[in-house]
Amino acid sequence: MKLRPSLFVLALLAAVPVANAQLNQFKDWEKSPEFSYLATDDEKKAWKTVTSDADAEKFVNLFWAKRDPDLKTQPNEFKLRFDSLKELADKSFGGKSLKGSLTERGKFLILLGPPKSVQRSAAPGSGEGSPMDQGELFKFIYEELPPWTGEKKIEILFRKEGGGDSDVLVSPKAAKTIAQKAPAAYVKNPDLKTPPVYKTKEQIEKEMLAAQEAAAEAARGPQLSPQIREIVEPLFAKEPFGQLSLLSLAFRDGALNLIVQVHTPVSSLASTEGAKLVLLVKNKEGKDAARVEQPAVFQKHQANYFTDKAMPVTPGEYGVAAAILDSTGKAAYTAFRKVNVSALPTEFAASAVLLAYADIPWETGKPDDPYVFSQRKFLSKGEGKFEKTDGLSYLIRIYNPGVDPVSHKTNLKRSIKIKPKNGPGQDVPLPPDEPSVVPTAKEGEVIVVDMAGSIVDNNLGDYFKPGDLEFRLKVVDAVLNKTIEANLPFTIVGPPPGSAPPPAPKKK
Repeated sequence: MKLRPSLFVLALLAAVPVANAQLNQFKDWEKSPEFSYLATDDEKKAWKTVTSDADAEKFVNLFWAKRDPDLKTQPNEFKLRFDSLKELADKSFGGKSLKGSLTERGKFLILLGPPKSVQRSAAPGSGEGSPMDQGELFKFIYEELPPWTGEKKIEILFRKEGGGDSDVLVSPKAAKTIAQKAPAAYVKNPDLKTPPVYKTKEQIEKEMLAAQEAAAEAARGPQLSPQIREIVEPLFAKEPFGQLSLLSLAFRDGALNLIVQVHTPVSSLASTEGAKLVLLVKNKEGKDAARVEQPAVFQKHQANYFTDKAMPVTPGEYGVAAAILDSTGKAAYTAFRKVNVSALPTEFAASAVLLAYADIPWETGKPDDPYVFSQRKFLSKGEGKFEKTDGLSYLIRIYNPGVDPVSHKTNLKRSIKIKPKNGPGQDVPLPPDEPSVVPTAKEGEVIVVDMAGSIVDNNLGDYFKPGDLEFRLKVVDAVLNKTIEANLPFTIVGPPPGSAPPPAPKKK
């Protein structure tokens, strides 16, 4: 008779459903390292009442939020550290039958972080038998512990039996006390009732990509109106034409600029007032890389207006369409050309050579103005064609020259030769190059040296016969004992000197 109440109670207990049995996604969460090592007594009681995955997800989110050191920032720094240590424990301990994060060593690695040192030795009395049957001792030595532990340093001893994945805590008792304190110690927001809405890793990455694309789009410049696109878009289908000069330059800090100069015959514009400069740069996939629509600030030289612009770009192959619009929005002049932009070289190298038909004083401008070098503005039409009355100047940028360890100077020597298509080359007399002091470079910067000069100020046809020629530049680095050679074809237009004039038109 006395057994009936006990049997009745047992029957009732057997009939009570287990709440967590209805879980799917979180059915084993109470066995996880996070729950086992961090859950407080109240949280363990609350978890037993969870009956759905939706409620479990809220519980888990609140669980981590209570331990977040800063709820205003994402992601949760505490969870990131916990997950990282858990992964390290899984890789370092355990085996096929037990995850490393569920071993005793894994527990203290997660709760206290990696020890300063680990000592490993054979366990006493385990010298007999095969290596698989021999036990081992592991001593975790901590010399700096969080204040909540109540300890300044501690040595924790574990024993792992041979042939198994599990281990046991041997000593000291203080280690058990630390493990008991950890759940309450890591709770930073105990009164939090509602978990914050955390974004998933995928959502954060998607937002970051969207923000990067928005920033990149803004850096490309203002959107061009449909009317302006109707003018510049068709230019990309044409062969390169027009007085458009392009030069890619890398700077000491790795920044890249595409500098553009457009020359417009004076006769093409009735007035410069209200004129606009339009530039559209596209990559080889046909997508916009840079856009410019701004008032054209013209300077005049001989029979041309010129204006220029510097634009930040990334390495790649580009097409550049340019248009000068008059005050009515009509295209007064257009041009198109292609250019290859290279990243800042990591070894001794050079930029492309720029040939200019003139270089004029530019003392009032800024040193980083487009096409300004050594307080002179270089004028280039980009066609490679020179009139007999033009001058001839050149520019090249040298990257990573050698530096003499004693004098801290570079030592670059240049030589130039102009060679007709059919005929011997002609050496250009140059003043001697002197070693130059290297400016102080910040960390990550490289040495950049610009070499420029004027071969002929004007009346180029008085020195070289019209026709196809080649500009040949050789730069020798005396420190590195290396040489750079750059060749660039150009043409002097016009009949050769002494040729017969064209016949006069017949009278009707």
